[in-house]
Amino acid sequence: MPLRTSSKPRRAARFVGFACAAALLALGCDVQISEQEALFRYRPATDTVDLLVIHEGVSASDRKDKTLAGAKQIARRFLEKRRYLHLQGNPISWDLDDIQERLASGALAKDTTPQELELLEMILPRCVLERAGGFVDPKGRLSAYQLYRIEGFSKVVQLWNQLLSRAILEAMREPEKFAANTPLLDARTRDLWRVHAEKSRDWIRVAGDGLDFVIPITRAALDNAQAALSAELRGEDAPATSAYLGQLMPYLAGWSHSDDTLRLSLRPAGGVFHTRYWSNATYDPLLREALAAEGVVPDTHLDLAAVRALFPAEKAAAAGSSPPEKK
Repeated sequence: MPLRTSSKPRRAARFVGFACAAALLALGCDVQISEQEALFRYRPATDTVDLLVIHEGVSASDRKDKTLAGAKQIARRFLEKRRYLHLQGNPISWDLDDIQERLASGALAKDTTPQELELLEMILPRCVLERAGGFVDPKGRLSAYQLYRIEGFSKVVQLWNQLLSRAILEAMREPEKFAANTPLLDARTRDLWRVHAEKSRDWIRVAGDGLDFVIPITRAALDNAQAALSAELRGEDAPATSAYLGQLMPYLAGWSHSDDTLRLSLRPAGGVFHTRYWSNATYDPLLREALAAEGVVPDTHLDLAAVRALFPAEKAAAAGSSPPEKK
């Protein structure tokens, strides 16, 4: 599926269940991104992350006037250096500037716990957009990049755990729908998720320069999930999310399953996690042409290689850090 992003932030609290979802950009139908590349490095000594996100082939999802208008708004977020963070293959699509503005105005206080407000106040100023802009990729497509420095990353993970638990509990308010949306899980696993979320236990932990994941799941449900993922990856048209997950396998440093809990450890190659996400979107130059008519043009002196070189060089070229090429 291509990335489809609405031009307007909207409340998603009915599902996500946390206040900063007021600024969460829900998936809509205005913009599609053909490919996304991400480089991520965590520095434990300073609790800091370097994150470079490259969006290749940014276009409107269709040629309707309303869609094009919305797509231009989204594209401007990328091109005009707004902290709009979207990671395909992950449940992250946030306009951080909008969240910070709402936080400052008090608009988030109604549905946000004091602890979450405290974390947001600490985290948002430390998510620094160091470089951003537009360029033309080797296929002649409008593209964009963003280079972030995120300080206090362990606090980000702490907030991420809280938001994930709240989202799960909110979704479980409709048990039949939640069961339908998680067909590979059994009733026991869903109950384990509920308890894990209610007790505010960690789903994700910072460990060295990598991440550990703690996922309650029965052996039967785990076998179902492994079989489904393996079947999808063997298929000629593997779903984009499955293909993305497959890229993470080289970073798997270890895993174990006991007491109805799966524990996964991801460690970067040469200090860097490097992934790509492809969609089936067909690129249309209309958005680039419409923006150019308004004086918004990409940097034609910047190419993909130069954009990749913006990522801090330390250990970035280590063997095994390059993402797989699309076949």
